[in-house]
Amino acid sequence: MRINRFLLFLAIFLNTPLDAFSDTKARAAAIEVKKNIQDSIESNSAEERLRKLISAKTLKCFFSEGYSIIEQNGEVAFKKGDFSKEPVIIDSIDIENRKARMIGNAGSNDLMVIALPTGISFIEISPLATTHLTTVFTLPGSNTDEFIAVASRHTVLPQAAIPSQYAGRCTVWGE
Repeated sequence: MRINRFLLFLAIFLNTPLDAFSDTKARAAAIEVKKNIQDSIESNSAEERLRKLISAKTLKCFFSEGYSIIEQNGEVAFKKGDFSKEPVIIDSIDIENRKARMIGNAGSNDLMVIALPTGISFIEISPLATTHLTTVFTLPGSNTDEFIAVASRHTVLPQAAIPSQYAGRCTVWGE
């Protein structure tokens, strides 16, 4: 039984959805193992922040200055810019099923969620087939509700690629 529980632990923390377990007993055991692991974590700062982040259902994020790379006249140029004054809301976060939803200034979209001990990454494939990646880190800090984040946009237009990256912060919101 120890080997099965260990494999279940790996499956959960490697982001395998619980639906992948067809056996009801295996799914129940996986949930029990996850609960036991979370209950046994000591309350130090990094682990408390990880627990807070993975239990969040909604994050409110603000991104500030960043850079875009633009091709101009055959040359690559770095362009400093602002992300948006409006917050980005990541809600309906479901770690076990690897799903969430992002609401921003251009509308909303479904996200794929990848949770690791260092944070959570949210991957969006926009309707225009561009990839956006937002990672919220569990870096130590004095405020357990605020997390350093980075947003990367991999925008491709018919005549150009315009990658960009912005730094910011996310807070657990609306508990």
